[in-house]
Amino acid sequence: MVRRAAAAALLAGVLAGCAAGPVREAGATREPLPVALAGSGDAVGREVVWGGRVVDRHPEGAGTRLEILAFPLRGRQRPNVYWGEAGGRFLAVSGRELSSDAYAPGRRVTVRGAVTGFVDVRIGDWRSRWPRVAAEAVYAWPRERDPQREPIRFHLPGRPMFSD
Repeated sequence: MVRRAAAAALLAGVLAGCAAGPVREAGATREPLPVALAGSGDAVGREVVWGGRVVDRHPEGAGTRLEILAFPLRGRQRPNVYWGEAGGRFLAVSGRELSSDAYAPGRRVTVRGAVTGFVDVRIGDWRSRWPRVAAEAVYAWPRERDPQREPIRFHLPGRPMFSD
């Protein structure tokens, strides 16, 4: 009985490790990132799965518009915001109201939807073109520690542990 329970737990762990990401990808593509797509004329209507860090959040009609700094997705569709290279910005527009806490600036998200067009943005002398995505699914990743801001910990033999 104990062996069966252990085998079942091991199998569940293996299957969970192979599980797909939080957003269904059928027919959608992760590439190219928004910065490369901005110059493409055939991008409208393309199904995409993109992710990144929320820069800003605004109500839009009955829904919410998120401005997202895009990063490549790694395993299970998690945005690689710490070591990945930013791939431009995009706007994700959801037809539902997204919580200001769960989708606050700085939060990592993964979005699935169709590109509906582009928005020309001007900030001072800087100009850019951002894809606008009709978000069918938006997943906010659980908060986690930023490894670049973790205190440095070290241990000297025979001494207590110190941290910065």
